[in-house]
Amino acid sequence: MVWIGIYVLLVVVIFLQGFIFYQLRLQSKKVKELFNKIDYVPEVKSKSSLTMDFEEEIRRTTELQWLRIRNAIQKQSHDIHKKEMELAPKQFLYSQETLSTVFNDQQMDAILSFSNTYQQYLTRFWYTKNGNLKSVFTGSTNDPHSEVGQLVRSSHELCHLMDKWFLLFHQN
Repeated sequence: MVWIGIYVLLVVVIFLQGFIFYQLRLQSKKVKELFNKIDYVPEVKSKSSLTMDFEEEIRRTTELQWLRIRNAIQKQSHDIHKKEMELAPKQFLYSQETLSTVFNDQQMDAILSFSNTYQQYLTRFWYTKNGNLKSVFTGSTNDPHSEVGQLVRSSHELCHLMDKWFLLFHQN
């Protein structure tokens, strides 16, 4: 009975994360459209509230994507959860150039380290030669030399790295 409650709670949390991400994307699109429609000339000494709101939107969206990716990888540190990897973003929504206008150099270093390591992780464990996500893994979680054992161990290690980068990301 407790497992059903935990399962329901996890489903609700995942649904809420998806809903929040969807709402943020909608807001981002609206802000972009608004920003493109307005003939805006920025003041020399201060940023407009629209620009500041857009930058805050980029910050929050990036942070939510980061947490969604980290959550998906954390699930892999116990067993294979392919659906989590299917739903996780494969890269950040905004380009490196856009992110660099919002984040300082140390934050960008953390973002790039996170992103590069995540791409290596995907390539090593999740992508087939055709670029699709794998659905079959050999071995078991108890065998550290098997494909599954290596994935579980690497996922656990990657979560710790991501947590360190996340702290660096928020220190500035």
